[in-house]
Amino acid sequence: MRSALWLILLVHTVAQAAPADAQCDQTLCWQIAPVVCIANQKSDSCQLDFRLSWQHPEPISLCAELEGLSLHCWQQQTSGELSYQAQIEGSAQLLLRSDGHPRLSRELSVLSRQPARKRRLVAPWSVF
Repeated sequence: MRSALWLILLVHTVAQAAPADAQCDQTLCWQIAPVVCIANQKSDSCQLDFRLSWQHPEPISLCAELEGLSLHCWQQQTSGELSYQAQIEGSAQLLLRSDGHPRLSRELSVLSRQPARKRRLVAPWSVF
């Protein structure tokens, strides 16, 4: 009975520490939403308003970067949040760095409302 109680407590603690859509690297976890931007056409750029949040059990210094551009840094924190508007084309790489080393990464992408045009298999005119 006692071990079952500990198991339930452990599962509950893990579920709270790392939500289903979280991405983790050992003890560092982050969430980004949304990660997809919808554009009219595939070639269009898109403005993506995303929110990033992270958690770590001990104070840590981290920096968020988008395609090499520093967005925000946190010094000796156990959690952090960032809201950002990014103009992206195709896809962009979002990184979370600690001491200059990448810890977590996520790709932000653009989807189009219009599907790619298909080539015609038959000529538009025919002799027959």
